Amino acid sequence: MARFGFFLVGAAMLSVSCVTLPRGFEGPEGKVVVPSGFLYVDDSALGEWLDTPFKLRYHEMALRDVFATHPLNSMRYRFEGLRRDVPPFTESSVGMTRRQLLYSLAQFYGLSMNIEYEARVPYAIVVKHKPEQATEGFSPTQ
Repeated sequence: MARFGFFLVGAAMLSVSCVTLPRGFEGPEGKVVVPSGFLYVDDSALGEWLDTPFKLRYHEMALRDVFATHPLNSMRYRFEGLRRDVPPFTESSVGMTRRQLLYSLAQFYGLSMNIEYEARVPYAIVVKHKPEQATEGFSPTQ
């Protein structure tokens, strides 16, 4: 019975997997090309946070769950007008940075993302569907 319980826990955890990799690591799959202005920030700590590489595996995850799990869950987000009827997200990569992951999410879901500042300090990432795709009243944290 103990083995069966372990199997169920292990199977449930397959939906998300994330391992931090050494700075500067470039795996064969971490090659998402991000435009230079995407989430551009002068703050070195946030820049380092965005550009730290990870080994990622998301399988059929709801958009709200992607933002609520490592490596993205350590940042504040402000969600505006996100649609409810979006498909689940699947991504598997070695060496993908948070910036690349956020860009992949933006491309897949038609999102815009910007850094919000408070007293000239980065405070949150504002995430919203592009105007032609927005539906009011949904927040992934609901």
